[in-house]
Amino acid sequence: ALEDLHWSDPTSLDLLRAIARDVREQRMLLVVTYRAGEDERLRPVMPLLVRESTPERIDLRPLEAPDIESLVAARYALNARETRRLVAYLQSHAEGNPFFVGETLHTLEAERLLRPEGSVWTLGDLEQAPVPALVRQIVESRLETLSEGTRQALSLAAIVGHAAPFDVLRAISGLDEDALLDAVELAIAARLVVATPDGLGLRFVHALVRETVYEAILPPRRRARHREIAEALLAAGDPDPDALAHHLQQAGDPRAIEWLVLAGERAYRAYAWRTAIERFDAAAQLMADDPDRARDCGWLLYRTGRMLRMSNPADGVERLVEAERVARSIGDDVLAAYALADRGLARCFAGDIRRGIDEMAAGVAALDELPPDHLSRDPSIATWVADALRTDDPIVGGDTNTAGSPAPHNIRRSALALWLAVVGRHAEAIAIGEACKQEVADATQLTELAAGSLGDACGALGLSYGEMGRRDEADAAYEQARETYRGFDHHELVSGTATNHLWVVACPYFATDLARLRWLVAEAEAARSRSQGALGGTVSPASSGALALVFPTGEWVEARGVIDAALQQTNMALRPFAVCGAAYVAWGQGDADIAWQHIQETLADGPNTQPGGQNFGPALDLQRLAVTLALDDGDLDQARAWLESQDRWLAWGGAVRRQADAQLLWARYRHASGDAEAAREHIVQALRLAGDPAQPLVLLAAHRFAAQLDTGAGQYADAEQHLQQALVLADACAAPFERALSLLASAELHVSIGEVDRVRAVLDEARGICLELEARPTLERIAALELEAAAVGPALRDIPDGLTSREVEVLQRVAVGQSNRQISDALFLSPRTVERHIANIYRKADLHNKAEATAYAMRHGLA
Repeated sequence: ALEDLHWSDPTSLDLLRAIARDVREQRMLLVVTYRAGEDERLRPVMPLLVRESTPERIDLRPLEAPDIESLVAARYALNARETRRLVAYLQSHAEGNPFFVGETLHTLEAERLLRPEGSVWTLGDLEQAPVPALVRQIVESRLETLSEGTRQALSLAAIVGHAAPFDVLRAISGLDEDALLDAVELAIAARLVVATPDGLGLRFVHALVRETVYEAILPPRRRARHREIAEALLAAGDPDPDALAHHLQQAGDPRAIEWLVLAGERAYRAYAWRTAIERFDAAAQLMADDPDRARDCGWLLYRTGRMLRMSNPADGVERLVEAERVARSIGDDVLAAYALADRGLARCFAGDIRRGIDEMAAGVAALDELPPDHLSRDPSIATWVADALRTDDPIVGGDTNTAGSPAPHNIRRSALALWLAVVGRHAEAIAIGEACKQEVADATQLTELAAGSLGDACGALGLSYGEMGRRDEADAAYEQARETYRGFDHHELVSGTATNHLWVVACPYFATDLARLRWLVAEAEAARSRSQGALGGTVSPASSGALALVFPTGEWVEARGVIDAALQQTNMALRPFAVCGAAYVAWGQGDADIAWQHIQETLADGPNTQPGGQNFGPALDLQRLAVTLALDDGDLDQARAWLESQDRWLAWGGAVRRQADAQLLWARYRHASGDAEAAREHIVQALRLAGDPAQPLVLLAAHRFAAQLDTGAGQYADAEQHLQQALVLADACAAPFERALSLLASAELHVSIGEVDRVRAVLDEARGICLELEARPTLERIAALELEAAAVGPALRDIPDGLTSREVEVLQRVAVGQSNRQISDALFLSPRTVERHIANIYRKADLHNKAEATAYAMRHGLA
């Protein structure tokens, strides 16, 4: 291995050529490294080496963010937030250079900015980190080869920034164009800077190069130069707010506040909310000690707290608490009311939903006490409270002020309706949502303030209509909500609404419309990806919407990464969907303990958990899974407790859609308890409820369980019909696991009626599906049924007159003198089913009473 060949002398290069010519004939691997951009000595030799030895050339590209994240995760036990902060710092400072990454990490450790505390690591203020010593030495060695004039030009460029326009450098350096270009050319030859693609400036080859040059300048001189640059930018006209704010801030000029706010405004409208928060925070810090700026500081706290509600809601709550405190101290009732309402909203996103709704309601009440025209007195505030991302035109006609728009607090009232719907308070949500929607419809124009209200109101109505079984109204409401949010470029709300649309309406009611489901997932993911600037990287681009399809479509193995990423979300509005998807996949793959852990996360008090503090839909889905897990374990008491809990929740929320699921679960429970008649009554109700309006996946499961009941009762023709409908629905929904379960039920039917020759093909198909899904419990059921079929097969071939295995079981008990009730209890069949079996036996064997049946059994060796 020959490292750093770019430093080699000519004799060493001649030796390399000699060895390389013969290396293919030897048991030798020759690895040579050199640094691109510093290969002047190699250039004459490289063509010869390529021609003579035909080497394999590998260009090492800069490390991408996932690579750096893997490196950090392998070396440091940081929490997720600190890992993201460190990775972002390394990306901006090391720019993917592995050497610089390593040296930067070494420096952070040496400076105790990255240090272990017990079994974990902590990360300090990265702004205090110096340039790594080895990197500084490399840069300084190159600077030493330059003239004093070139070094001074580089110093000015470093103060301007990572990229420095020539016109700015000329204005502050006093150099004419030729002299400046001569200096730049020398710096380019030293591999410290490169020309920008447009030819109008220079750019440092690496952020650490610029930092090294910058740190070598004395602070007083830096301060003065920053002021000169700021004045030059102002004189040139139409300055970039970020650049001007930076130089004014470094110069200690109070005008920095104004330009920081303008830079934050621009970043906010561009959906770069992380940058906007940084600018607003910097402005607030500069005005913190000025009592005359307390109101401005309070509103900046409000704005950053509101922006953080989806990416870091806990931090958002803290800022909104402080904003309300400031408002109370200066008597600003408008700020206090909005801070209270939005603090409740942030709490909901943080997972403290019950308290959050109470605070939102109190905030709405406080807004009701304000003068109706309070926003028109300060149009900028109207923009802030409306999440206005555009400042050009309203969505429909007019201008962007609040004249003619609905009451300004309406956006908070509709947000309250949305969260009432989330927790299952559907009657309240519908009442508020419909009133807000009508208020917007009566307005003369649709400003962004009104549009936000309309979007939230439609989202609330979509969720509650869907849970109340009002399918078409729910579908239309969600469509209108997404269209409204798209109208003012609020990507995160488009994504969240598409996700809710999937879980609440599309998957339950339109499971057979696969193209539509995929389209909604694509819209949710595209909008989520576009919202990353606002979310701070806390949410995977693969949205929770995709998880709605994971279980039915059988993409369990492929979705592991999506599930793991989704479970890292801090946005508690979407995390329950991820938890629900993960729990069901864990159950399907036999990880019951993991499934129970996910249930416990959402329903901490088990069956005693009270509604109103969780996301209603996912919580009910997890209750349903808890019943299934309990039944799988044969724990009937626990299953009943969860069933009764589910019934209480459904009654509390007035939910209609999930009644079919509840009836199906009660049918399973009654059957497991030996009450076949009650089980059949529940399954009839489940089929009815799942059919109007149609819920294809629930209908599928209900048909399958009805077939199992019919198989046990000897009603084989009815069982076959139910299974055919289940299989058709499984195919229409592209639900392989549901097909596998239906095939398993079909195999059980074949065994019961003695058609064991058909069992193998059916079970082979089911096994193929379950192997791909890694569905271990179902694979075990398949194996057990194969053994049962093998054992039953030979015996069934000797049974006369076409009796089924179940009919033989009944006949055997008749022959030993058991009554119909005793047979019913022993075989967990209803008395009516036992009577039907006996009637079938008499008809097939031409028998007339139990005495003849007993003799028949003895004669054929069945007794």
